Amino acid sequence: IATQWIQKCRTNHSKCNQASQTNWMPTRVLDVGTASNPRLRLHANISQLTKSIDINKLTKTFQDAIIVARRLGIQFLWIDSLCIIQGSQEDWARESSVMGDVYKNALCNIAATAAPDGRTGCFLERNPLLARTCRLRIEGLPGPAPKSQVYDLARGDFWKQGISAAPLIRRGWVLQERILAPRIIHFGKTQLFWECHELDSCEMFPDGVPREYLGDEADRFWPLDPMIDSFILWRGIVETYTKCLLTERKDKLVAISAIARQFEPILKDEYIAGLWRRHLAQHLLWKVVTPQSAALPTTDSEIYCAPSWSWASVPGPVFLNTYIARQDRPVMIEILEAKLETQTGDPMGMVTGGHIKVRGWL
Repeated sequence: IATQWIQKCRTNHSKCNQASQTNWMPTRVLDVGTASNPRLRLHANISQLTKSIDINKLTKTFQDAIIVARRLGIQFLWIDSLCIIQGSQEDWARESSVMGDVYKNALCNIAATAAPDGRTGCFLERNPLLARTCRLRIEGLPGPAPKSQVYDLARGDFWKQGISAAPLIRRGWVLQERILAPRIIHFGKTQLFWECHELDSCEMFPDGVPREYLGDEADRFWPLDPMIDSFILWRGIVETYTKCLLTERKDKLVAISAIARQFEPILKDEYIAGLWRRHLAQHLLWKVVTPQSAALPTTDSEIYCAPSWSWASVPGPVFLNTYIARQDRPVMIEILEAKLETQTGDPMGMVTGGHIKVRGWL
């Protein structure tokens, strides 16, 4: 069924195919061979890394992803921890800056959505009946002649439980994968799920999930559209992102930087530590959802993420204000200067310092 979803999407979905560059390749990829001729080699520009890899030394999730790629006829696979040199800050800075291109140009994202960690894998034991609707026939409906009607019943929150509330989706790094990848195959707890820019499907509803089952998911952010109010869109992404979890708090801005790179040409604006220069005075009105959620653990208090005026400086969910000035609601401050310092000079990279100068009424 996953092969059919991919084929139909590649053939019929213009929105899913417009962003990818067919000849673009990451710096390093895993060559997994084919189902009939399996192999596992890391192709790179660094000769010592172009070598065979023992699949048995990889986590269960990585092993399963390789199996899935081979079955789908996909030769090359990108896995961040294998395709970025671990322990090299220089390589990490360079490769993290092009992660958005990796996601955008991928054929498909393979997601172990139900797995809490790498030991679980993609293929979970499941009850196949849970991937089917319950068919109910009602006889003797009122009317001039006896009537019957057939209904297909499904649990109302099956999409939320299978996708939105799943362990993988709660991870901060995953949000930009989910927004930027043209297609995603989710290996859920009870069934396969499919997401692309034009269709949400699953084994239960292979031709498309009815909108009423999607709930809030029906108003997702992709594809990024210049015709939509992009500042409103950015607010929704930030508010969703800050509800997610990060293993390393210092990654707060880096883990959303690929999305920011896509917004920059749309907004035609300067990105400053999770905020945008044109409406920076208004964006400073962000606030935490609850004070308790913004309290830093003692162990994290010395970890620098962003200047204190950025929402990225605090943990936990935030509300991002999109107040726009008008004649009856003027902005009472003026931003004289906004400077940001980053590790590599890349404004989307890891932030090491910053300041703003403000003039206004006291």
